[in-house]
Amino acid sequence: MLLRSTFPEEAARLRQLSEAYFRLRPEDRLAAEEVIHRGWLFSLPRARQILTIELQGR
Repeated sequence: MLLRSTFPEEAARLRQLSEAYFRLRPEDRLAAEEVIHRGWLFSLPRARQILTIELQGR
């Protein structure tokens, strides 16, 4: 996971949330290549910032 070494708490929480989500919706899981191809992840620093903000509120 990309966030593990620098953001261990966020990485653990994201992993828990994503595992729970995809257990209920396995058809929504995409390969990393597909996410990048679709343009949903354009900046890793920005993605980390967004995730950190979101996870702090939960």
